[in-house]
Amino acid sequence: MVSMTEGSVHVSVRALAGVALLLMVGCAATIAPAVNDTHLTLRVQTALINDPEIGTLPIEVRAANGLVALTGRVRSESDRERAVRVARGVDGVRDVRATLRIADIPPDEVPRPPPEPPEPRDEPRDGLWRLIGLGFSVTGTRPEPARLGDGLSVGPLLRLPNRRGLGPTIGFSWTELEIDAGPEGLPGLAHLRMRPVMIGLEYGQPVGRLALSASLVGGWSFNSVRVDRNAAGPLRAIEAESGFAWRPGASLWYDVTARMGVNLFVGGLFANPRVTFASDEELRTMRLRTNAAIVSVGLAWWLF
Repeated sequence: MVSMTEGSVHVSVRALAGVALLLMVGCAATIAPAVNDTHLTLRVQTALINDPEIGTLPIEVRAANGLVALTGRVRSESDRERAVRVARGVDGVRDVRATLRIADIPPDEVPRPPPEPPEPRDEPRDGLWRLIGLGFSVTGTRPEPARLGDGLSVGPLLRLPNRRGLGPTIGFSWTELEIDAGPEGLPGLAHLRMRPVMIGLEYGQPVGRLALSASLVGGWSFNSVRVDRNAAGPLRAIEAESGFAWRPGASLWYDVTARMGVNLFVGGLFANPRVTFASDEELRTMRLRTNAAIVSVGLAWWLF
């Protein structure tokens, strides 16, 4: 029969506690390096994946006591050097050994450039969305044919939102030309009114308060004549048929204030209306080629 005194029990408990403490210290010493190696492996993998050049290449990472081993495939020697450089830049890495093979990478493994961020959505400034603006323009016209004289007129001006790139636009360029000569060079004694309403495409480039654009528009021109009753002559223009007109040109907008902008337009207006002339004895009809250079200056206000 074995008997244990109180003193021997205390000694046994102390001995067991000492053995347990030694086991815990040993386990901690064994586990700590494994945990550190795992964290280091994850940090190196994250650095490689986030690199824009080699982020999608099949590279495997292993770490042990600060030593990092890289295996897998790369596309070139420069990729291999970049992978080593990225791994060495991670905190805690003492050295890097790379056994990376240079091989063809399938297209689905080749890194693609990140998508471009979407353009910021236009927000209203000063409570204005700048959807449409209305105003007026003064247009000076210098026609090419000798039958027509210079013209100066006032017409409507429509402003659409400034945009970068290609988009729709609307043009008017109303003008009035003096008919200096009719058939056989006889005085026409009238003014040709042209009221085109045109739509087309515009390529714009806004720069701060400025907005530059080039456009090409075409549409229907509502034509008429204004007879000079006080002039005497054998012929008078009495009627002008409406027809197609088109206009290329360049425009410059400048925002003077948040609501008001000024416009300068330079371009050409091309049309070929049929005009009827009358005398005391007969009617004569002819086409007037109204190719003209135009310059207009205008003001427009944003409605909303």
